[in-house]
Amino acid sequence: MLTRRALSLRLLAAGLGASAVMALLPSAALAAETATWEFFEPRYDQLSPNRKRPVTFAIEFDGVRVAPGRSWNRLSDDDRAAVIRAQVKHLKPGMEPPYPKVGTAPLIERLRRVRGPVGQALRLNLEIDTFGRVNSIASETPVSQQFLGDMLQLLLNSSFKTASCGGESCTGVITMDLVYLGDPD
Repeated sequence: MLTRRALSLRLLAAGLGASAVMALLPSAALAAETATWEFFEPRYDQLSPNRKRPVTFAIEFDGVRVAPGRSWNRLSDDDRAAVIRAQVKHLKPGMEPPYPKVGTAPLIERLRRVRGPVGQALRLNLEIDTFGRVNSIASETPVSQQFLGDMLQLLLNSSFKTASCGGESCTGVITMDLVYLGDPD
């Protein structure tokens, strides 16, 4: 239902432009700041395997972007320490966290379909079973259940190094921050 106020805002937006309306209406500006995370459908030319695609996403652990193409064993000591610091509430003493088997680069490639507020982190907790598969996903950032379900489908057949509990493979949680860098110009 279109109310009188909504109609007047549409007319004002058409006449002044969206940026002028944002400046006039604090609630509209607040809504823009709390933009939601969503999936988008890439155009055909964006899917070409021959086209070099610029990076639009980063995965961070405790504010650090670790080397994307390195497995756990090839990470530097500083990168490993950042990953462990990010897992502090999920790790027990003597436990090693799960980590993407071949590094974060394949995850970043899959996440090209996700868009969110530029520069803001989406903190995800992925539960990894003893076979290195994603069991469940939770978000510390407010997102819809539909979005989490789609994100789980996107990451479902990703391969992870399992958590290690005293040298034995065990179920563990990996916490990572997804940061949308924006579409390149």
